[in-house]
Amino acid sequence: MAKLRPEEVSLIDVAVCASSPSCRTATTPFGAPPGGAQRYVGRPVPWKNNPEAMPSGVRSGLAKAIDYSRACRGVKGVCVVRGKVMPCKAKCQMEHAGKL
Repeated sequence: MAKLRPEEVSLIDVAVCASSPSCRTATTPFGAPPGGAQRYVGRPVPWKNNPEAMPSGVRSGLAKAIDYSRACRGVKGVCVVRGKVMPCKAKCQMEHAGKL
């Protein structure tokens, strides 16, 4: 995985990566200047765009993650957990998973 600065990549580059089975891209506000976002690129999972090829363990884990996310629907904002700033929705999901 690599972090990109905004001047290093265009929207066309992001669109090409997002549609490619050999690349993935994502953004996060964490680690970025206030009001900004950090873009990451990396190698995708082998089953990108082919969910039938997903291993059964990953499929069941993903189902749990989706359930936790739905249980925390509507939770907004950021909070501090163990000295780190994180989305309050992530804290809610961790509580549902028994991790907090």
